[in-house]
Amino acid sequence: MNKQYINLHILFERSRELDSGQARLDSAERARMTPNFSSRHLRTLSKNNQSGQALITLLFFMIIGVTLLTAASFVTLGNVSSTSSAEQGTIAYYNAEAGIEDALLQMLRYPKGSTTPYTGTNGTPIQFVINGVSYGSATVSANLTTGDIYSTGVYQSAQRTIKVKTANPDGLHVVSWQEIAHPW
Repeated sequence: MNKQYINLHILFERSRELDSGQARLDSAERARMTPNFSSRHLRTLSKNNQSGQALITLLFFMIIGVTLLTAASFVTLGNVSSTSSAEQGTIAYYNAEAGIEDALLQMLRYPKGSTTPYTGTNGTPIQFVINGVSYGSATVSANLTTGDIYSTGVYQSAQRTIKVKTANPDGLHVVSWQEIAHPW
């Protein structure tokens, strides 16, 4: 067995005897039983403690890094989602505008007193397709008596509605143009 282990074992046994009041150690016996750690052995113990501290520090910083990266990825995903939603809303608004423009053109072509006055798309949406790709639709409703035109543009999950007020004393005049929340 290792000499240091034997010395530690004897020291432990003697300290139990001292605690129970059975024996007394003199200074020579205490010096003989004290483990003799060389400076090389102390340096090895110190390095082991330092490597353990380094591991704990590394784990601590890794946990903080993973937490920050996770938070950053959630923020990025939220921004991408809101940007996509805003883009869809903008395209839906432009579809509604295109529906209004088409209605104004049709009202100029087929005015109120003509044999077939324009009253809107009658629930059939106008599809916007470019190079085979659908960019949504617009449904138009026109009331020639009041001069109101409603156009609802749709793109994916977004929907926007525009109301235009017209007057027709001696031609077609746009009085107001506004986006509204609920058309009817």
